[in-house]
Amino acid sequence: MKKIMRFLLGSLLVSSFVFAQQPTQKVVVDLTTGDAKTITSHFIKGFTHTLESFKQKGSDVDAVVVIHGDAYRFFVQKLEQSPYDNDQELKDRQQEFLTGFKMLVEKYHVRFEVCSEGMKARNLDIDIFYSFIHPVPSAQIGLIEWQNRGYAYLPFR
Repeated sequence: MKKIMRFLLGSLLVSSFVFAQQPTQKVVVDLTTGDAKTITSHFIKGFTHTLESFKQKGSDVDAVVVIHGDAYRFFVQKLEQSPYDNDQELKDRQQEFLTGFKMLVEKYHVRFEVCSEGMKARNLDIDIFYSFIHPVPSAQIGLIEWQNRGYAYLPFR
């Protein structure tokens, strides 16, 4: 009976190591691109593939995206209240971008932050952005703070 108990206990310990969850991967994305192709192909599709790859390996990913530079335009919900009102490509593809961003938020719990300093410089109010966007004092402060918390830096330019 003791041999059986030892075998079962040993099997349990070995299986717990085999199936143990990998450590959480932490990444902060520096998103500055104003290029629609980069947003769809590289950021939404490519970043989703990366998140899914970690998930399939048993790792959770804690991801934060800091929006600044030319990337603001993709996260504005109320285009008519923004300087991007005349951007026809943005109007035509707005739903496509939103669908990708919402999938990242809902499926992978990605947090989106936007630089308040850049918003001021562009006369953008937080009320015109999608509801899942969180303002931060500045992109530089946000990027520094996340990296000091151990988040890997990943630029999308």
